[in-house]
Amino acid sequence: MRQLAMFDLDDTLVDHTGAIDRVFIALAEERSWGAEGLAFLRAEQARPVDNIESLNLIIEKYGTGETPDQLADLLNDRVLDASIMFDGVLTALARLRDAGWALALVTNGYEVSQRRKLRDGLLELFDTLCFSGTQGVWKPDPRIFVAAAANAGFPPESAWVVGDSWGNDVAGAAAVGARSIWVSHGRTPPTSPFAADVIVPTAVDACDYLWSL
Repeated sequence: MRQLAMFDLDDTLVDHTGAIDRVFIALAEERSWGAEGLAFLRAEQARPVDNIESLNLIIEKYGTGETPDQLADLLNDRVLDASIMFDGVLTALARLRDAGWALALVTNGYEVSQRRKLRDGLLELFDTLCFSGTQGVWKPDPRIFVAAAANAGFPPESAWVVGDSWGNDVAGAAAVGARSIWVSHGRTPPTSPFAADVIVPTAVDACDYLWSL
């Protein structure tokens, strides 16, 4: 019987967090901000404040001559280009699809940006794409998982949800009665009222687990 797997995109299939750091390294080097500048960018990325506040601080500290919007556009554009697939993802997804699985992408973010990350053959592997910016609801809202499952022709409770975010992916799966695989990247599961059905280090391991069912 055909089954459905719904995959997250950022930091599940593509290395979004690593892309941000690669962009910071390149920016600090090309603008001669040095190790101190790189450390400052990383600290601002980790600080729980509005992006505009961080952008204004960067402009104030380094006198970039850009507006916050201009600097944001520069960084966002570079991060999109630097967001590359994790090793083995394309092969693992293709094997899962060849085994008869239906594949859905369920990602927070806007379609015009997220589609740019679906390159090198990744886009063609999915039966349906569900972007929160297009749907008007963001994970873990159950409506986005219900919509993705319906687009693929499945009830959501029959699906598996694969993602790196406990709060978005595992919680979202629980909300619609789906099973979940948490991509841990070596992290410890958080204290939570619900549990992932399976915990694996990478999306490739998640695909291998589903293929074995």
